[in-house]
Amino acid sequence: MIRHDHHIHTVFSGHSSGDMAIGTIAAQAERLKLARIVILEHIPEMPRYRRTVLEEKAEALPRPQIDLIRQEVLALRGRRPVRLLVGAEIDADPHRRDGRLLAADLSGIDVVLASTHFLPDIPALWFDAKDLLPEEKLEATYREWMVWAMHVAANPAVDVLAHPGAEMAAFGAIRRFEG
Repeated sequence: MIRHDHHIHTVFSGHSSGDMAIGTIAAQAERLKLARIVILEHIPEMPRYRRTVLEEKAEALPRPQIDLIRQEVLALRGRRPVRLLVGAEIDADPHRRDGRLLAADLSGIDVVLASTHFLPDIPALWFDAKDLLPEEKLEATYREWMVWAMHVAANPAVDVLAHPGAEMAAFGAIRRFEG
């Protein structure tokens, strides 16, 4: 039985239900007898900073949701049987593609999940890119994305790859090029 969940978004994410407050999440984790959970949000905030990232202006992205989560988690630690950790789902830099993340300040973050919500050389998040990725460019983009993902995985600051392959799987690229 899996007793850990390292990818729980809160109401701050904009894509979780309204009852995903930190206290509610901790109580549900206890009911499920989980030993450890990671409560996290995105850096950069989605979709708020999408244009900022695509325009290569991501040097000093704010992280207020992470700091709020940290305050709440610290207030609950020790009062609950489940171990509560603060995480951040941080996008890898889509312009450099050398494994660097879009956040330099990792202070107060217990677990770093790295994501590649962007595609190489495509000016959109992967789920907005259906019409921007021509069929003849799919294999090259897939190969570039795989090398990028390997660089991200090699980054010593990264603890977990968040939904690896979801981007390329959405285009059918993994099945098509790797079987």
